[in-house]
Amino acid sequence: MSEAIIRSVPPIALPAEAGLLGRINRLALAWSSRIERMCERRRERLLLGAMSDRELADIGVGPGQADRAFREGRG
Repeated sequence: MSEAIIRSVPPIALPAEAGLLGRINRLALAWSSRIERMCERRRERLLLGAMSDRELADIGVGPGQADRAFREGRG
C-alpha cells in the first residue's frame, strides 16, 4: 500500500520549474536583504535621534547635527 502512495506522488519540481523557483528565491532574498538594510538604517536614525547632545559630542557630532551625521555615515 505504501508503494502505491509513493508512485502516485508527482515529482516535486521539473527542471523548468526549478529555474523559475530559483529566480523567485533569489528575488526574495534580494528583497529580504534590502528590507533588513532599511530597518537597520531606521534603527540607527532613531538611536541618533534619542541620544543627548553630550552623547553626540562624545562621538564627534555637534548639537542639532544628528541628521547630517546620519547622512554622512558618522555615528
